[in-house]
Parts: sequence; C-alpha cells; structure tokens
Amino acid sequence: MAAPDPQIRGQVEERLATLLERGELLPGAVVPIAALARRWSVSETPVREAGWRAVGAGLLVPEPRGGFRVREPDIDGLRDLYDALELLLVSAIGLLPASASRTRRAATLPDADRGPDPGDADAASTFLKLARLAGNVEFVELIRRLGNRLAPFRRAEASFLADDSREADLLMDALKRGSRADMRIAIRRYCRRRRTLAPATLGLIAEWRRAAAHQD
Repeated sequence: MAAPDPQIRGQVEERLATLLERGELLPGAVVPIAALARRWSVSETPVREAGWRAVGAGLLVPEPRGGFRVREPDIDGLRDLYDALELLLVSAIGLLPASASRTRRAATLPDADRGPDPGDADAASTFLKLARLAGNVEFVELIRRLGNRLAPFRRAEASFLADDSREADLLMDALKRGSRADMRIAIRRYCRRRRTLAPATLGLIAEWRRAAAHQD
C-alpha cells in the first residue's frame, strides 16, 4: 500500500490541530478516527499518523486498545501548565532588547513565519510574539507547545471570563510601549486567573463531554 501523500499528511495534521484548538475535540474525549477520515475524505492511515504526532506533542494519549484520547490533566496538572507558561513568559521579558523603542517597533511588526499579525485579541499569538522578541528559539518552541497543550481549554475558560480578549490586548499594549512592568502584570493576571479557574474549567468540559455522549 502506498504511503500517504506528504501534502495530505500535513493537511490532516492541521485539521486535527484545529479541532483541538476550537474545542471540538474535548479533553478526555476519544478521537473518532474513522469518522474524521470520512469527514476529510482520506484513509484512516494519515489520521492515525497525525494522532501519533499529536501524542509526541503532548496533545493526545494512546488508548490501550488502539486509537487516541485527548489529553486531560487533573486540576493540579492544568494549574502546573499555567505556572510553567507564566514562568517562561516572565523569563522571556528579561531577554527583551534593552532599548524600549526597539521593543515597541518590533512589537508592531507581523511575525515572519505567520504572515499578517493575527490580531491583538489572540493571546497565543501575542505570547509567541513576546518569545520571538526575546530572541530565544527554545523559548519560542516551549511556549508554542504549552499554548497547544492549553488550546483545548480556552473555550471553557472563556465561558467564565467576560474580558477574555481584553487581557491579551493589555499585554500587546504593554509590548508596544516597551513596559516590562506592565507586561509582567498582564502575564500574571492572565495565567493566575486561569489557574484559579481550573476546577470550573474541567467541570464544564466534563459536562460538555457527557452531553455529547448522550447525543451519540
């Protein structure tokens, strides 16, 4: 049997990542391999390959009898992810250019590998911009991975945060002004509010998952 086309592999991987980012595949849910293959008009092979790559990225866990399940941390595990994100972002601030004017200019530019700036309200893209401004490749990759791990929880978190997009706006504004103190405040507020919300977030996701199971 011929190996899947590399382009198909890439498309399937992107589609799976999008489902996780949008919360369509909830933490703790089984990944419906056959249904996704039909939905995307591909064989199950590229879907399984994308699943194994997502396992390597920490997004999925393999099922004992085959297949995958979306990784679901416990309350302490989710809080630990936000503690790690806060630590990395605050550390990145210490590596920013010494000149505030240089930081301000760079913060207004689109990221080279992402095309046009996706918008100030996108917290994940703002965090990546901060890491890139710090000039540390390892930080960029670590923050990207943490952002991907946290993506499935954003929809549930937004249910409890009326000013969700405002927090990312505050960080971007601080970046543009080159204010390290305000950046630290914005990052700590963002991470610690979600850390506090961990029990409610996981509880709401469990409710959504039960409701989805009743519909099947």
